[in-house]
Amino acid sequence: MIVKHTIQFDENSQAQAAQIDVKNDIDIALQSLGIAMPARVLVLVGGASGMGEKSSARLETFFREVVISAAKELNLVLITGGTDAGIMAMLGRAHSVLNCSAQLIGVAAAGTVSWPGRAPLSEDACNLEPNHPAFILVPGQAWGDEARWLAEIASRIADRLPSLTLLVNGGEIALKDVQLSLAQKRAVLALKGSGRKADEFAAALSGDQLSPSIMEAVATQRVALLNLQADARENLKILKSYFSIG
Repeated sequence: MIVKHTIQFDENSQAQAAQIDVKNDIDIALQSLGIAMPARVLVLVGGASGMGEKSSARLETFFREVVISAAKELNLVLITGGTDAGIMAMLGRAHSVLNCSAQLIGVAAAGTVSWPGRAPLSEDACNLEPNHPAFILVPGQAWGDEARWLAEIASRIADRLPSLTLLVNGGEIALKDVQLSLAQKRAVLALKGSGRKADEFAAALSGDQLSPSIMEAVATQRVALLNLQADARENLKILKSYFSIG
């Protein structure tokens, strides 16, 4: 069963949400939200914990000049965790400010989020990000419950077209997201210089011996790097190369 919600964030910001209970409803939910399929997909996972002011500002620029630029040029579908925090909020703002026509979807566990008119169901619930025009709400009461759904939804949208996961910063849930992406045969780009798990992947790719979970992911040869310190044009070139067809 699918439950549709119209979310009015303010007088200028409205979103549509489809709440589902089983994976058989994913395709119907996507169709009800007007998501074009198949489409090339970029999944954003991670966070912004521990980032200083300069790094955060650099990351905002990265989203505008690299991620949104690629999304516009290649008509990507962008998928995030959908909450009004960290990198999801940064990407939502960039998408709105630059009037990006690429579709932006938030995938969140229903029990972890709230929105105007809907009271939080838990003490640590987070608001949905108001610049995301579409959401899929999936079963779950804890952070990370959305991970398997997010990975599956990305693959459903892409079908046989290229898809890619971008890891920025991130902790244990982001590592789970990476593992699930790799299990779906989706390549992962870790943003070196953004901290935490992304930098651990950068270190492992440079030859450091880290945790077994990091090393197992690197051993798939599906993990590579972007660099937050690099020129936007170089990062954009690398990102776009993953979406070439033929």
